[in-house]
Amino acid sequence: MKQFIIENFVNAKKLAVINSGRFEKIIIESNFSNNRINNIYRAKIVKKIPSMDAVFIDYGGENNGFLKLENLNKLGALYPNSSLNIGDNVMVQLIKEEKGVKRAKFTTDISIQGRYVVLVSNSEKILFSSKIKSSQERSRLGSIVEEIISELKVKNGFIIRTESVGLEKDRLKKDIEKVCKDYADIQRLYGQKFDSECIFSSGGDILKFIESNFDDNVEQIVCSFEDGFAEDEIFLEDIKNIMKKHGRENLTKFVKVSGADVFESHGINNMLKKYKSRKIWMDKGAYIVIDKAEAMTVVDVNSGRNIGTGDYENAILNINLSAASEISEQIMVRDISGIILIDFIDMKKEENREKIIDEMNRKFGCDDRKSKIHGFTKLGLLEISRMRKNDSFENYYLKDGISDTKSDNSLIDELERLLIYTKYHLNKNILNIYSIDGAGALKKCIEKFGAVGEEFQHELIFNESLLTSRSHVLDKLKEKYNMEIKVNRIV
Repeated sequence: MKQFIIENFVNAKKLAVINSGRFEKIIIESNFSNNRINNIYRAKIVKKIPSMDAVFIDYGGENNGFLKLENLNKLGALYPNSSLNIGDNVMVQLIKEEKGVKRAKFTTDISIQGRYVVLVSNSEKILFSSKIKSSQERSRLGSIVEEIISELKVKNGFIIRTESVGLEKDRLKKDIEKVCKDYADIQRLYGQKFDSECIFSSGGDILKFIESNFDDNVEQIVCSFEDGFAEDEIFLEDIKNIMKKHGRENLTKFVKVSGADVFESHGINNMLKKYKSRKIWMDKGAYIVIDKAEAMTVVDVNSGRNIGTGDYENAILNINLSAASEISEQIMVRDISGIILIDFIDMKKEENREKIIDEMNRKFGCDDRKSKIHGFTKLGLLEISRMRKNDSFENYYLKDGISDTKSDNSLIDELERLLIYTKYHLNKNILNIYSIDGAGALKKCIEKFGAVGEEFQHELIFNESLLTSRSHVLDKLKEKYNMEIKVNRIV
């Protein structure tokens, strides 16, 4: 049975999935950086770029977006009366956020995600998740969906998701009806609007995850909140509304927690430690080391003292198989993407390398990202590529995502934990924190802490630049907990 544990903090919401006591995944949703992927917009063509076979579109954002001409040509074939010139409107969906000088990227192939299917506009094909391997199951599901499409007179394509495996017609039909209604509502709203703007928001990652994954296997959803804080009340109500769709009796599974750090009380913080570390220990002294560079991630497998007894090759194979399982889990939980190279302990037999590849493919079978095991290179390194989507787990918790140093996000989260402790355990309404700027101030602060002793054990030292850049978060923390945060500057 599964538990969803939600740390509902000011800086970010985090949902941890615990399956039979084992940590499975974490979803991090920043409250201050708006994730717009899959949002749908009414946009206007503002400039054609013939050299790039593309156009720039005004979608209501700060900068114009980028749309390939092939998308417009496809749209023109479906709607021949549209000239699709500068000034024309078009419905688009965001597929890639802008980054640096690169503009946000859009498509006219609108997709509406349901629990079991994805509706795809500009198409009438039925496609399948690559993870549905059984040809018999594909044939069965395809026949059911074709029958439903005929009954509903739908003229869109669908992708049948992995979650649909084993389902009967009634549940698939309800899901198809839902996504068709959502798309019809979006089309109607598009026709009613005049300006370039967002007409459909895909919502937060955590609510989307709950909506797609809440079922009878989930025995409990635990969420922290602060009584009287409006934003928390709205979030709790959104969760309850999702649960009620599966029957009001499911509300008994919802547990609200106030005045406590739910990640600490449920052991999540302790579980997360090995996903923040550069060096991860395995059984019997073996370990792996994960290093991130700008262009790739490199993982090194070491036997330590674990060389076993008897057959050396077999002992090395067992260590590598154990490492393959751990590395797969690390990649998926940390959400490592791009190029990944793994330096396993050298094996002489080709069949043993194949066993490693088979184990990696098996573990990545449950990955919700597109990934590929390319095999061993001439240098004996296993090469993997994994699709990049959002900022990774490491980028949230670690400074620059490549060190054991805590990030600014981690420090802000620690500040909120300290606020909870101060308010509910020390029964105080003022929290003292210390601000430093430069090495000299740090030295003075350490001397001051050393002189005062235990009085400072529940207080934090922050860099002045961090407090300045996150002043809006501090203001929200004060509002949420109705406390004063007193900043003591040491110079």
